[in-house]
Amino acid sequence: MINQRSTALVLFIVAGLFASRASAQHDMPPGMTHEQHKAQMKKEAEMKKRGNAAMGFDQGKTTHHFLLARDGGSIQVESNNLGAIRQW
Repeated sequence: MINQRSTALVLFIVAGLFASRASAQHDMPPGMTHEQHKAQMKKEAEMKKRGNAAMGFDQGKTTHHFLLARDGGSIQVESNNLGAIRQW
């Protein structure tokens, strides 16, 4: 059974992934003013910063795999740059 804390964590991570992908593209959505887009990008950057602090690593430098199982599953996080880990 998945508890509320696990569910909240998964939702937080998924939201962070969508935000990091959106901010990486820098495409202004149709119907949005430049000011609205700048405000959205600032909000996403702040969310990414909080996510990085909460998780202890840069969300943009990792890949997340959500593994579902009968007991709720797990999240596997992999570095996108294994050479950086080996140098550490």
